[in-house]
Amino acid sequence: MAPKVVPLDTERPRDIAANEVLAKFAEFTEDLSVQVGRMSGFWVVVFDDEGNPMTSMYMGERFPLPLPMVPDIVRECCTNDVYDR
Repeated sequence: MAPKVVPLDTERPRDIAANEVLAKFAEFTEDLSVQVGRMSGFWVVVFDDEGNPMTSMYMGERFPLPLPMVPDIVRECCTNDVYDR
């Protein structure tokens, strides 16, 4: 099930652009949920339209990696995503 996103006002260009990103977020999140199956943790990084990052992390009881390894793994995944674009 895709996350429930709250559409913003559709009259301002900033809100229209934000709605498009929210829709993509829901699509990518649903795709990941289907691909991963038994998820043991997640880390979400989002940016507002001024470039400010915000994060949220959750690791379940069966997360298989030591938490100190997570920053390096996330850094590598993000670097690969950015350079693959």
